[in-house]
Amino acid sequence: MSSGGVAGSGGISSNTTGGSAGQVSGPNGGASAGGTSAGGMSTGGTVAGLPAVSNDGDGDVTIGPNYTQATEMTYVAGVPKGTVTMFTMNSGDSTIYPGINGAYMRNVWVYVPAQYVAGTAAPFILAQDGDNYILRLPPILDNMIAAKRLPVMIAVMANSGGGNDKGSERGLEYDTVSDKFLSFVETELLPRAASEAHVTF
Repeated sequence: MSSGGVAGSGGISSNTTGGSAGQVSGPNGGASAGGTSAGGMSTGGTVAGLPAVSNDGDGDVTIGPNYTQATEMTYVAGVPKGTVTMFTMNSGDSTIYPGINGAYMRNVWVYVPAQYVAGTAAPFILAQDGDNYILRLPPILDNMIAAKRLPVMIAVMANSGGGNDKGSERGLEYDTVSDKFLSFVETELLPRAASEAHVTF
């Protein structure tokens, strides 16, 4: 096999001397056109039984195909649907995250399954960057709770304080190695969520 190729038997050869014409070896050792390689990375081609690899040169390699959506994300007919309550937290009311550059608003959504019995303590799942989950997590929980694949549980979907870089509220919350975010969840987020959605954790 030439330098830079990918072995069908599972071995991957390295190319330490620079790029060369890459080949992808099939299961029986037969080589097929695989594009060119640089530093051992093939930029194209296929291997029998595996999806094609595409690389447009930006450093990100995508392996297809596009996968179908999990069946749990589509509502099953007759499954009881929970409710979602949305509220906003003002950082000016927080003693933990009052705002690096002034006050800000944080949106929070609380999913409560139809089977929840008021006044009883229930387990919960916390989804950070909550607005990414408000359309996905409720149907999953509805379906799986109804199928008894999960216990009756609540979902708290909370946004960060915003931003995504060093010095941002989100960076402060998610990237700080301490118990600060845990304290925020326990002492500020969950009590407010319980009050707004009338649930018990």
